[in-house]
Amino acid sequence: MLAFKNLKIDTALLARVDDLKKQVDALKPLPKDVEGKIWQKYRLDWNYHSNAIEGNSLTFGETLVFLREGLTAKGKPLKDHLDMKGHNEVVEYLFSMIHKKDELTEKHIKEFHKILLVEPYEVNAVTLDGQKSTKTIKIGEYKSQSNHVLTPTGDTHYYATPDETPGRMGELIEWHRREKDTLHPVILAALLHYEFVNIHPFDDGNGRMSRILMNLVLLQNGYPPVVIKKADRNEYYAALAQADAKNYEPFIELIAINLIHSLEIYIKGAKGEDISEPDDVDKEIELLKKSFSNDRKVVLTINSDSINKIIKDTIGNTISEVDKKLSNVKDLFATNIIVIEFDYNFNHPIYNDEPREINLDRFLSLEKYDWLCSEYATINTITYNCFLSDFKLDYKIDIKGNYKIHFQLYSSYYEIRVVLNISSDINTFDEIVFEGNYDEKPSLKQLDRIKEILFSTIKQSI
Repeated sequence: MLAFKNLKIDTALLARVDDLKKQVDALKPLPKDVEGKIWQKYRLDWNYHSNAIEGNSLTFGETLVFLREGLTAKGKPLKDHLDMKGHNEVVEYLFSMIHKKDELTEKHIKEFHKILLVEPYEVNAVTLDGQKSTKTIKIGEYKSQSNHVLTPTGDTHYYATPDETPGRMGELIEWHRREKDTLHPVILAALLHYEFVNIHPFDDGNGRMSRILMNLVLLQNGYPPVVIKKADRNEYYAALAQADAKNYEPFIELIAINLIHSLEIYIKGAKGEDISEPDDVDKEIELLKKSFSNDRKVVLTINSDSINKIIKDTIGNTISEVDKKLSNVKDLFATNIIVIEFDYNFNHPIYNDEPREINLDRFLSLEKYDWLCSEYATINTITYNCFLSDFKLDYKIDIKGNYKIHFQLYSSYYEIRVVLNISSDINTFDEIVFEGNYDEKPSLKQLDRIKEILFSTIKQSI
């Protein structure tokens, strides 16, 4: 019998969820247009991030245009559009199911999966004897082959076998039926999510399905959906890994924290406050529509006027905030050298007079950056390069490494990518922490993530 015993959940966290839920209930009913705007945001965030976590290549703006206008993004795979369409239709199905007060069954789960994946498709596979092969991903049917995976450490993570799956799924549904009126909805939703992933009943789509089932539980209990953002997927996967070791509390608490965020969005929206976030790109809609309607690429002209605004107002301020966040990390080292590097796209064979790097203080004090843009050269990447060495301890620990934060400029947006190269080869890292328009800045949470990456790597090196 499925059971999760002796859970020690942060009661203050659940109390905060309950308090916000009461505030939300007290604000209802909202005017239809206000309610519609809030739920439009929930659905867009949920559709985009749940697919992005699994590797869908559509950007937030492309997702928005596709779901609102039906316009596909040129150069993006058809399957990515089908996945987004299927996910959106499952969300609609959930609301009809809630309206009818249907109780969750295996039949519903298989129907969700059929809608989600839209149609069968072929994927690359490896046979038991190591030979390359292909297999057909069936929709609405439990797996017929094992789908164990290799972890980054080289170990095998074992899910339920095909023979075990029907019994484990029946047990999960029975557990849900038995506990749905006794467990706190947050705990019920999180554990249903975890156990579904642990079974991995389908050939594909299990991650998205687990988040769909989690949110079904929350919606049935009058809560908004939880959205696990693409930028938080490492934390999300780490909490799931802890649950594999029977330590379920971190995952439950992660879901509670994200539910608090969703409840706060509802309250802000109900009060007429702005509920947009750095991911929201309504301002790009017209630009994107133009790019979908003709064969020309969307190109940002980086001239002297735009480069000054981009670097001073957005990237310069972000670098300054990053440097402040890292001040106590840098203090751990006897040597810390920080420079700002520039990577140019050179279009002239003799163009080599511009500087490739400058001191951080000098960079932040500049009023104009015209020298970064000329008739022949434009900037591709600005890099905050922090070189640290010689850890400050009574005994010698020789840690040397480049901790690079790339500001990568693209045609209509920029991204911040953290790249670590440690001389001891204990750890290397490469993660996109932020993607946004040129007039958007990363959130405090994203800046904290940068610091977290650097500090966790230093700890591992020690």
